[in-house]
Amino acid sequence: MTLMYPRNIVVVGYGVDALVYAYEIGATIIVTKEVRPHPLQLLSEEYPQKDSEAYMQYGFVGNRSCDLYDFLLFNLSMAGRAPLAGRVVSAEEIESGKLLVVAEGGYELEIESDKIYHFEPQISATKKIVLDWINVRRGQKHEVTQIETTSDFVNCIQFYPTYRIPSSKTSGLKDAVSISYLTNEQLLDSDYSDFIVRKKVKHLMEQEGIRGPKNGKDPNNPSKHKYYSIKLESRAREVYPLMISTPDLPTISSTLQDVYLSQVSRWTSDFNGTTV
Repeated sequence: MTLMYPRNIVVVGYGVDALVYAYEIGATIIVTKEVRPHPLQLLSEEYPQKDSEAYMQYGFVGNRSCDLYDFLLFNLSMAGRAPLAGRVVSAEEIESGKLLVVAEGGYELEIESDKIYHFEPQISATKKIVLDWINVRRGQKHEVTQIETTSDFVNCIQFYPTYRIPSSKTSGLKDAVSISYLTNEQLLDSDYSDFIVRKKVKHLMEQEGIRGPKNGKDPNNPSKHKYYSIKLESRAREVYPLMISTPDLPTISSTLQDVYLSQVSRWTSDFNGTTV
């Protein structure tokens, strides 16, 4: 069954940049891929473009890109401007001003539009973003928030208040997450497994002076304490696509027309761990 769907402006593509653009100009968006930012990707003051203020208007500066992604997709869907989101199989211009969208189950949507913009970022075919979530069993209490390296493997370690222990924010107890950029071959290689990640994270933590809880007095020097070694436990590995470039879109004045702004979804967050 084919449904007709006339629209003034249509954006075809995916990613948070495409959602921001569609949201600002009051366009309909056909989400061709579900590429949600990973939970450690943060917005900057110039994101996604210098003259864009939509993300600032709703309090997302310095917060997670995935929160903005969810906010925009929810509100565009509520406004009827993100049809078939998450179910699109293909979207093809069959003639000038006409777009044929095929969804799961064989449903078709024929869109007539004055303007159709394609915004499909380039995704790396060889590398992925890999997040290794780690429970810190010993060595949870310290002041370090981040450790960076020059290697793609365990490129960055971020520490966040653990969800496993009540009042972790006030007590300063933290778990860790490692960010790596690995090829498809490395993902299958045991030398890049979560076990090796854990060993490297432990070594980097020790270099930063992080250690486990006290373990009595040093018998050779009673004025000094002994400490347990750091103990880590792999919790989960998540793999995300790596965007390497984004296309340009024409500058159009913001309208925000016909977009329902949910009071419920107007929330912000600082990074506090994963939601999965």
